[in-house]
Amino acid sequence: MASVVGIGAAVFDILMTVDAFPREDTKLRGLETRFQCGGPCATGLVAISKLGETASYMGTVGDDMYGTFVKTEMERYGVDTSCVKVNPGLTFHSVVLLNVSNGSRTCVWNRGEAAAPTPEDV
Repeated sequence: MASVVGIGAAVFDILMTVDAFPREDTKLRGLETRFQCGGPCATGLVAISKLGETASYMGTVGDDMYGTFVKTEMERYGVDTSCVKVNPGLTFHSVVLLNVSNGSRTCVWNRGEAAAPTPEDV
């Protein structure tokens, strides 16, 4: 049995560092790009698991490459995903710009038609 169960967002994050925030209608070269499992719930569960506690995620992911990545990453860090519901057509991802010159973080996200969990989901 998990010591912590999380119900909430699990997102595919595309993190890109930049040296300044781009102005509208311009192009800007990124410094570094990383992909990771994100969202407040998934991030917390991975941290808990890395600290040696047992963690389980109850939520939905899409049947696309983003959902597959998120589920696989949580499993890689020891988070139990046996209660994850794979929802066909669902997508949930974000692009996060990390400005190294001032430390700001700007996030643009798309959760498609994802609905909040219902009592039946739990």
